[in-house]
Amino acid sequence: MPTQNETFLPGFGERLKEERKRLGLSQDEFAERAGVKRLAQLQYEKEAREPRTSYLAAIGAMGVSLSYVIFGKRPAESVLGPEAIRGIEKKIFDQLEAYVAEQCGGYMSSEGRYVLFEVMRSHCIQAASKGLDVESNLAAFFPKRFEGNG
Repeated sequence: MPTQNETFLPGFGERLKEERKRLGLSQDEFAERAGVKRLAQLQYEKEAREPRTSYLAAIGAMGVSLSYVIFGKRPAESVLGPEAIRGIEKKIFDQLEAYVAEQCGGYMSSEGRYVLFEVMRSHCIQAASKGLDVESNLAAFFPKRFEGNG
Protein backbone atom coordinates (compact mmCIF):
# COMPACT_ATOMS: atom_id res chain seq x y z
CA MET A 1 0.00 0.00 0.00
CA PRO A 2 1.55 3.35 -0.96
CA THR A 3 2.22 5.77 1.83
CA GLN A 4 1.60 9.50 2.02
CA ASN A 5 4.33 9.76 4.65
CA GLU A 6 7.16 11.92 3.30
CA THR A 7 8.77 13.26 6.47
CA PHE A 8 9.62 10.11 8.42
CA LEU A 9 11.82 7.22 7.37
CA PRO A 10 9.99 4.17 6.02
CA GLY A 11 9.03 1.84 8.84
CA PHE A 12 7.92 4.69 11.11
CA GLY A 13 4.51 3.07 11.61
CA GLU A 14 5.93 -0.34 12.47
CA ARG A 15 8.40 1.19 14.95
CA LEU A 16 5.57 3.21 16.50
CA LYS A 17 3.49 0.05 16.86
CA GLU A 18 6.50 -1.76 18.37
CA GLU A 19 6.95 1.00 20.97
CA ARG A 20 3.22 0.97 21.77
CA LYS A 21 3.35 -2.77 22.35
CA ARG A 22 6.55 -2.44 24.40
CA LEU A 23 4.58 -0.15 26.71
CA GLY A 24 1.81 -2.75 26.87
CA LEU A 25 -0.90 -0.46 25.51
CA SER A 26 -3.72 -1.12 23.08
CA GLN A 27 -4.27 1.29 20.20
CA ASP A 28 -7.21 2.78 22.11
CA GLU A 29 -5.19 3.31 25.31
CA PHE A 30 -2.17 4.67 23.47
CA ALA A 31 -4.29 7.02 21.35
CA GLU A 32 -6.13 8.34 24.38
CA ARG A 33 -2.90 9.06 26.26
CA ALA A 34 -1.45 10.72 23.16
CA GLY A 35 -4.53 12.91 22.73
CA VAL A 36 -5.78 11.45 19.44
CA LYS A 37 -8.57 9.15 18.30
CA ARG A 38 -7.96 5.45 17.67
CA LEU A 39 -8.40 5.99 13.92
CA ALA A 40 -5.55 8.53 13.90
CA GLN A 41 -3.35 6.05 15.79
CA LEU A 42 -4.20 3.36 13.25
CA GLN A 43 -3.34 5.72 10.39
CA TYR A 44 0.01 6.61 11.99
CA GLU A 45 0.86 2.93 12.41
CA LYS A 46 -0.09 2.26 8.77
CA GLU A 47 1.90 5.34 7.67
CA ALA A 48 -1.18 6.75 5.95
CA ARG A 49 -0.94 9.98 7.95
CA GLU A 50 1.82 11.90 9.74
CA PRO A 51 1.48 12.93 13.37
CA ARG A 52 1.65 16.47 14.70
CA THR A 53 4.36 17.71 17.01
CA SER A 54 1.98 17.66 19.97
CA TYR A 55 1.42 13.93 19.40
CA LEU A 56 5.17 13.28 19.28
CA ALA A 57 5.64 15.26 22.49
CA ALA A 58 2.88 13.27 24.19
CA ILE A 59 4.26 9.88 23.18
CA GLY A 60 7.77 10.97 24.15
CA ALA A 61 6.45 11.84 27.60
CA MET A 62 4.95 8.33 27.80
CA GLY A 63 8.40 6.82 27.35
CA VAL A 64 8.43 6.21 23.61
CA SER A 65 11.90 6.57 22.11
CA LEU A 66 11.37 9.35 19.57
CA SER A 67 14.74 8.77 17.89
CA TYR A 68 13.87 5.12 17.38
CA VAL A 69 10.39 5.82 16.03
CA ILE A 70 11.52 8.66 13.74
CA PHE A 71 15.00 7.52 12.68
CA GLY A 72 15.10 3.82 13.57
CA LYS A 73 18.00 4.31 16.00
CA ARG A 74 17.98 3.27 19.63
CA PRO A 75 19.76 5.68 22.02
CA ALA A 76 23.23 4.67 23.20
CA GLU A 77 23.01 6.39 26.59
CA SER A 78 24.51 3.55 28.61
CA VAL A 79 27.89 4.09 26.90
CA LEU A 80 28.25 7.64 28.23
CA GLY A 81 28.25 8.75 31.84
CA PRO A 82 25.68 11.14 33.30
CA GLU A 83 28.12 14.09 33.27
CA ALA A 84 28.85 13.62 29.56
CA ILE A 85 25.13 13.41 28.81
CA ARG A 86 24.44 16.58 30.83
CA GLY A 87 27.18 18.38 28.89
CA ILE A 88 25.61 17.33 25.60
CA GLU A 89 22.16 18.37 26.79
CA LYS A 90 23.47 21.79 27.81
CA LYS A 91 25.05 22.36 24.39
CA ILE A 92 21.83 21.32 22.67
CA PHE A 93 19.71 23.50 24.94
CA ASP A 94 21.93 26.52 24.34
CA GLN A 95 21.87 26.05 20.56
CA LEU A 96 18.14 25.44 20.53
CA GLU A 97 17.44 28.58 22.55
CA ALA A 98 19.68 30.68 20.29
CA TYR A 99 18.00 29.21 17.21
CA VAL A 100 14.52 29.98 18.52
CA ALA A 101 15.56 33.54 19.37
CA GLU A 102 17.16 34.16 15.97
CA GLN A 103 15.03 32.16 13.55
CA CYS A 104 11.63 31.83 15.20
CA GLY A 105 11.20 35.32 16.59
CA GLY A 106 11.70 33.96 20.10
CA TYR A 107 8.72 31.63 19.89
CA MET A 108 8.46 27.89 19.52
CA SER A 109 5.83 25.84 21.30
CA SER A 110 6.90 23.76 24.26
CA GLU A 111 5.90 20.64 22.31
CA GLY A 112 8.08 21.72 19.40
CA ARG A 113 11.03 22.44 21.65
CA TYR A 114 10.60 19.12 23.45
CA VAL A 115 10.47 17.05 20.26
CA LEU A 116 13.39 18.88 18.68
CA PHE A 117 15.43 18.61 21.88
CA GLU A 118 14.74 14.88 22.24
CA VAL A 119 15.62 14.13 18.62
CA MET A 120 18.81 16.21 18.81
CA ARG A 121 19.71 14.68 22.17
CA SER A 122 19.41 11.15 20.86
CA HIS A 123 21.35 11.99 17.69
CA CYS A 124 24.19 13.71 19.56
CA ILE A 125 24.45 11.04 22.26
CA GLN A 126 24.60 8.39 19.56
CA ALA A 127 27.37 10.33 17.81
CA ALA A 128 29.31 10.92 21.05
CA SER A 129 29.10 7.24 21.94
CA LYS A 130 30.85 6.53 18.62
CA GLY A 131 33.56 9.08 19.43
CA LEU A 132 32.24 11.74 17.06
CA ASP A 133 32.25 15.46 17.82
CA VAL A 134 28.99 16.80 19.27
CA GLU A 135 29.42 20.27 17.73
CA SER A 136 29.72 18.91 14.20
CA ASN A 137 26.57 16.89 14.79
CA LEU A 138 24.76 19.96 16.09
CA ALA A 139 25.83 21.74 12.91
CA ALA A 140 23.63 19.32 10.97
CA PHE A 141 20.62 20.81 12.78
CA PHE A 142 21.79 24.44 12.76
CA PRO A 143 24.11 24.89 9.74
CA LYS A 144 23.80 28.70 9.66
CA ARG A 145 24.87 28.97 13.31
CA PHE A 146 28.03 26.94 12.64
CA GLU A 147 29.18 28.46 9.34
CA GLY A 148 32.82 29.39 9.54
CA ASN A 149 33.37 27.42 12.79
CA GLY A 150 34.85 24.36 11.05
